Amino acid sequence: VFSRVTASRDMSTGTEWTPEERALVARRRVVVGRRAYVDVPADGACLFRAFAFGLTNDPAFARERLTPEARTVLQSLRDKAGDWQARHWADVHEQALAVADEAWLRGACAETASARCMRRYTRGMRQPWRWGGHFELVALARVYGRTVVVRGDDFSKPLVIAGSERRRPVSLYYAGGAHYLARLA
Repeated sequence: VFSRVTASRDMSTGTEWTPEERALVARRRVVVGRRAYVDVPADGACLFRAFAFGLTNDPAFARERLTPEARTVLQSLRDKAGDWQARHWADVHEQALAVADEAWLRGACAETASARCMRRYTRGMRQPWRWGGHFELVALARVYGRTVVVRGDDFSKPLVIAGSERRRPVSLYYAGGAHYLARLA
């Protein structure tokens, strides 16, 4: 089982995964095509968990019960995304429309275009139970300077949100039903 998990180093600390962490990732491993992903828990924070896993390769984000440290990281992602969205709403809205070739995504962009709706949206996004989507991915790509690549069965092509080309992209899989998975590095 362990040999199937190729990434075994937490990039935030440089430490090797423990046998328990390797087993956890092996249990949560999902293969789509030729790519391996980690199916993070569907608890309203899956996008943030998947993004955090993509940044750090830390198995803590794949656990059912988050550690206090992981919970703090996820809240920080939400806060930074919300702050960036509030300051750059026009950019978020424009970027979302530019990359959206899926009907549901275009509809979501149109629904949240007003300033009043933006304030309500970004306040709500800071809540730990609120799920994130495309707007949060745009914000996180900008805040962390990472290109975000999202694949999904319903996508005609990968969704690419530009960030830095010099840094490793964060790759996710949209599994439908507002659920994201993290690509194994």
